[in-house]
Amino acid sequence: MDATTQLANDVHFLTAPLRFLWHVVLSLLFLLVAPAIFAIVPIVAVRYASPDEIWLLKWLFGVLGPFASTFWFVIIAILPAHNSGERGLGFHFKSFASMAFGFLVSAAAMFFFATNYDVCYIWNDRAWFTGAWLALLSPFAFLLVWRLLKQCMAGGGRQAGLGSEPKGEEVDHSVHDMLGFLLGGQCDKDVPARQRSRCRWEFFLGISLPFPTEIPGWKGSDWT
Repeated sequence: MDATTQLANDVHFLTAPLRFLWHVVLSLLFLLVAPAIFAIVPIVAVRYASPDEIWLLKWLFGVLGPFASTFWFVIIAILPAHNSGERGLGFHFKSFASMAFGFLVSAAAMFFFATNYDVCYIWNDRAWFTGAWLALLSPFAFLLVWRLLKQCMAGGGRQAGLGSEPKGEEVDHSVHDMLGFLLGGQCDKDVPARQRSRCRWEFFLGISLPFPTEIPGWKGSDWT
């Protein structure tokens, strides 16, 4: 091995950490903008791309989609525990469990969707990308249902006298109110519809959003 080859190998070895960091940054940027990419690119591709390009895009959608879905699922699922100050081994175990659950559910849903006969040979490209989006969002559907069930059970416990509801106040936890938690958050009925967007995001993220002004009728969030 001559001196030039040896020098090139040494430089390649010394710059390996920098290349690794660069790839990490690129991966992080991709995961952060993945929702916009997966929402915009298929719409443009269906309109302008050739069949071969759409076929390649479907493969990339199916392979990279579960990773992007898992990234955002872990953030949304673990944010309430982090916001409440939870730390330690239990917190890390919950984080890894959420990551495994999000990836397995999204990857399995994408696999069964993409290998379905009707989906492969009958559905058009627009329907395929719509179904693929729903498959990637399946972990978030489980998370919303789980938080709704927790809120229902907590409401049932308070109604049975197990909680800390003040005496003399009537507690109404009907099905209509429970659906209200899912669709509009924990707001009073007289709160304007425009302000209910805060309630929806609170329920979805499981935390209290820091807004500069007080919203009339707001009761807060307690499903962390």
